[in-house]
Amino acid sequence: MVDFNCDIAGESVMFPHFWEHTVGGSHANMALRADWQKQLTRCSKDLGFKHVRFHGILSDDMYTLS
Repeated sequence: MVDFNCDIAGESVMFPHFWEHTVGGSHANMALRADWQKQLTRCSKDLGFKHVRFHGILSDDMYTLS
């Protein structure tokens, strides 16, 4: 069970929209490729995004798990 309290009389704070500064990437191992990094750097300068979302960080091709 979770208790949740909401003070509607308190000061409001905007929820950060981090997804507005994020682009979708590919599999995590793509980030190891020099050409992908070069393209991403150029796109970041042109588009102004701050974060890259990717998946597969714990997959077999990243060799993170033994």
